[in-house]
Amino acid sequence: MAGLARARQAGTHLGRKFTEDTKEGSRKVKAALAMRAKGVGYRKIAKEVGLGVGTVMRLTASQDINRPFRGRKLPSHNEEKTRPSAAKVEAVEHVSLCLLIGANRP
Repeated sequence: MAGLARARQAGTHLGRKFTEDTKEGSRKVKAALAMRAKGVGYRKIAKEVGLGVGTVMRLTASQDINRPFRGRKLPSHNEEKTRPSAAKVEAVEHVSLCLLIGANRP
């Protein structure tokens, strides 16, 4: 253990190399950062480039690359929430009951 302690004290990196420090890894990192800057999602980048999702997230966080939110629109406080009609609720309950007791639907 004296050798490991001496290496740590000297500041030597122990273990596997970081993805960014390898030749192929640096190519993947550049591709991932470019894709993220264009707005591609983490999972798609990871799959196409060949990196882990966590690695892509770590790399983009260190580069401060953010993508604008393009998800579903969240309702504002002023908008009324729409509720299904009573007939629709009754039909769903009927189907659920029929499935529960094993009867055929009308």
